[in-house]
Amino acid sequence: MAAYALTEHRRRKEEAGTHTFDDMLQRVDGAGAGEGGERLCRAIRGRFTAALIDEFQDTDRTQYRIFHRVYAGTGRPLVLIGDPKQSIYAFRGAAIFSYLRAARDARASAWTLATNWPSSPRTIRAAHEAFDRPAPPFAFG
Repeated sequence: MAAYALTEHRRRKEEAGTHTFDDMLQRVDGAGAGEGGERLCRAIRGRFTAALIDEFQDTDRTQYRIFHRVYAGTGRPLVLIGDPKQSIYAFRGAAIFSYLRAARDARASAWTLATNWPSSPRTIRAAHEAFDRPAPPFAFG
């Protein structure tokens, strides 16, 4: 039943000539992974020689996969700006696993702001204690 609903939903959107933001992401992701994907990535890099993604903690897996595919290993800048403490808020599109993967991928070139002006020293210390542990402070499962 669920498979039918999904197929029918896609068919109706296609018939109506409409698509959502997620549909667009899925199409770009699929095109980038398919035949001609490298040509698409080169075209994107040709138009956008660098990418700056602010509020990266709200980036989902598909979006990160697209950015990574386009810019990783090319020598072109991919700058991801975000707060890991906010990447747990899935209700607004955040994806903790995307953030953790990006952190692993950028390990050698990651920068951290030394001063957090809007937070109190006690709040900052508590956040550092949680996030500076060898194991992530979250239980996934």
